[in-house]
Amino acid sequence: MRKEEEAKRLKKSFKVSQAAIAKALASDFICSFYVNIKTKRYIENSSSDVYKSLNLPALGNDFFSAEKNGFLDIIHPLDRDLFLTAFNQKNVTRVLSIDKSMSLEFRVVINNQPIYMQMKITKMIDDEDHIVVGLRNIDAHMKRIEEYEKVRKNNLTFAGIATALAADYVSLVYVNTKDDSYKEYYSTEKFKKLGVPQQGKRVFWGEEGLFKHVYEDDVPLFEAACSKENILRVLSIDTSFAINVRLLYEGNPIYVRIKISKMMLEDEYHVVIGISNIDEQMKREQVYNQSLNEVREIAYRDSLTGVKSKHAFSEFEASFDEEIKQNSNFSCTILVCDVNGLKKVNDTLGHSVGDQYIKDSCYLICHTFKHSPVYRVGGDEFVVVLSGDDYTNRKELLKEINDTIDVNHTQGGISISIGYADYIPNVDHCLQDLFKRADEMMYQRKKELKAERVN
Repeated sequence: MRKEEEAKRLKKSFKVSQAAIAKALASDFICSFYVNIKTKRYIENSSSDVYKSLNLPALGNDFFSAEKNGFLDIIHPLDRDLFLTAFNQKNVTRVLSIDKSMSLEFRVVINNQPIYMQMKITKMIDDEDHIVVGLRNIDAHMKRIEEYEKVRKNNLTFAGIATALAADYVSLVYVNTKDDSYKEYYSTEKFKKLGVPQQGKRVFWGEEGLFKHVYEDDVPLFEAACSKENILRVLSIDTSFAINVRLLYEGNPIYVRIKISKMMLEDEYHVVIGISNIDEQMKREQVYNQSLNEVREIAYRDSLTGVKSKHAFSEFEASFDEEIKQNSNFSCTILVCDVNGLKKVNDTLGHSVGDQYIKDSCYLICHTFKHSPVYRVGGDEFVVVLSGDDYTNRKELLKEINDTIDVNHTQGGISISIGYADYIPNVDHCLQDLFKRADEMMYQRKKELKAERVN
């Protein structure tokens, strides 16, 4: 008798526990339905305030009609086709014949906001005609998944970018500036042949480190730029800096760029060192610069006399005018020289003799003003910019060349008319101001020489 009473008590207690468990599980859902899967009749078993605010039918005769039960009105337009494909009597019956439950994830629109929901459909135990359908809010969970996927894709993208950028380097090293330890994370087979240890202390200055491979001429630059003090100083101002040096590889110097960057993840003690091979680039630039210099030399050099050309004088004039704007307190003298009688020589003796006459005249000017640039600015016209000792001794030198010209003029030799002008601060505002005065003096000298020949 006692055993029967105990059994009844345990059975009752178990039923109470089952009810409590079911209630606890149901609290996870915003609503649940009890549905006859054969007749499709249904009744709402429980619902939250959120669900009640949707004003959907609490009972009906066709649970699987999304239009009749009101689901179609709240499901997100982009999820309707997927929902209708899965949510029908035939498909639910098929799935539940294989498994105990099925679930659908979709979005509903509440207060104009899309919210992720999960519909879980479970068949009753020992009751083939009925199913329990629960609707659960999984919006926070799905958004965490979306955020995770976004982060994962960003990480993959960042990793892909980092991998692509790493292809430009022959070595990537991670350095702890606090204790000078380092670890090499990547290097090409060619760089490995240098024999720099892949990890250790003092990546730059150790006897077995990078320092011993630096080309001798670049050691001072390397020591100054890549000292720990300088690295920390520069990186306290900027995120990175780079220097170009040469490393000795199999006895030959090759250009590399050493780029040192600080970490961007609030890591104040570590830097990344990237070493890239720029040897081919530097050599191409050297060839280009050499070609450019050759072209520049042709453009800036007069082909007949070898002195500076009219193009070079135009550039000098621009820089001179700029110098006056920036600083008017300097000294300068301009000479304008015009070769006399060139047309007569060309007409009577030919242009080849005329060319030699120009070269001889140019030689006399250059020989007299040895320390000053000479420009040929016209067929028979030269300009000299006196500098250094030539400027200091300009009066003596002008007398010397004019005495020579006076003698030549009477003997049929080289004759040049020369005028000059000293720069006057706050009076001369550009080179043309000096040129005009010197040109006027040159024409006056030409008249004097012409008069002497007539007399």
